[in-house]
Amino acid sequence: MSAKEHPSREVPARILPVPETVSPQMQAVIARLLDPNFNTAPTTTAEWRERVENAARLVLAALPQLREALSVTVQPTALGGVKAFTVTPETMPPENRNRVLLHFHGGVRVLYPGESGTREH
Repeated sequence: MSAKEHPSREVPARILPVPETVSPQMQAVIARLLDPNFNTAPTTTAEWRERVENAARLVLAALPQLREALSVTVQPTALGGVKAFTVTPETMPPENRNRVLLHFHGGVRVLYPGESGTREH
């Protein structure tokens, strides 16, 4: 039988509980309402630009509170002519003072450009 010969089956929606085995912060992330467009790909350059700018704007608005909670400062810089951001903790164990962590932002080089990408640290 082909797929056309079989009717579709509707599966009723379910409510999944937020796991208690993750941090309160992750529980809040999991409990957020889903963006109804999360699985819709923009079809034009203008639509992509709007999606990128909207996502970055939301992240940038939340960065001051996140930095305060994590006790870090962020300074823009350049490394070999490439824009970068230095994220520095207010306190650092002596054994880590001569270490550096290089984080290369994901996002397929589209989402969360510039300073909005520092949230990943």
